[in-house]
Amino acid sequence: MNFTEATLGQSSAPQAASISNTTSSTASGLNIAVSPPFSVSENLCGSTLASGSNCTVDIVFTPTANEVVTGTLTVSSSGFPTAATAVLVGTGGAAGSLQTQPASLMFATTGIGAKSTAQTVK
Repeated sequence: MNFTEATLGQSSAPQAASISNTTSSTASGLNIAVSPPFSVSENLCGSTLASGSNCTVDIVFTPTANEVVTGTLTVSSSGFPTAATAVLVGTGGAAGSLQTQPASLMFATTGIGAKSTAQTVK
């Protein structure tokens, strides 16, 4: 599940993860967890999930650094020995970052002590 770039310290728009029980048994003791800086904003699954049914969990990303972060969504049940996992990916964007146009400048060769021609950065 990929999240668009989010501003540092602010939560992204929630993304829905669908949890399905494809077994012939009810999944009891259902536990849904995500690793920080991801969090569950709404859990519509409850503690059991009937055979052949599904439910939805909304996940948000709240970055703490200006970098790409990976995390994990883990779904486990007391009735099943192995947990299901999904990879979460989000990118933190600098809060109120500044940009220049153009991103770089090229100056002509200039003698020592001489001034180059001025260039404008917006």
